[in-house]
Amino acid sequence: MRRGKGSAQLIPEKGHVLPGQLVIGSDSHTTTNGALNALATAVGSTDLALAIHYGLLWFMVPPSMKIEIPFQPLPELMKKIVQAGGIIPFLESREWKAAIQQS
Repeated sequence: MRRGKGSAQLIPEKGHVLPGQLVIGSDSHTTTNGALNALATAVGSTDLALAIHYGLLWFMVPPSMKIEIPFQPLPELMKKIVQAGGIIPFLESREWKAAIQQS
């Protein structure tokens, strides 16, 4: 986007972001483009300048793990998973241990 043509909040409205795209910007609101199913992240001004100049940017992708739950958890249990802050606290919870013993 050209200088003076708007902030990161206006980019989606102008159709510059599509699902599946990688969006980088120096504005803290850049991540709101994730609502359009785009990977959007804010970077520092030096990283942004290098990305514009070279057309490349280096990202470190953390390792991931796949966890399969061998049953359909009850809605109340899924609510606790979300409220507890994710899967790791859930795996350490009494509810998980009780569910494993029942299956």
